[in-house]
Amino acid sequence: MGLKAQEIETAFPEIVSTDQRGYKAVDYEKLIAPIIEAIKTLSAQNAALAAQNAALKSAICNMDPKAAVCQN
Repeated sequence: MGLKAQEIETAFPEIVSTDQRGYKAVDYEKLIAPIIEAIKTLSAQNAALAAQNAALKSAICNMDPKAAVCQN
């Protein structure tokens, strides 16, 4: 499994190098910190969306207890 250096280069040009023949290489070790931060961000967004979803479900069930979303 690998990543395309050209795709990584657009977001993180500092971790992509190009050799004399024009071949690109990714310094994968330098991707660890950005990936961890992305996971933290996505986890926080997921938690916020889950809370919002629960609040919306509660509001729907208060208005219509027979709604399909309220049956589980």
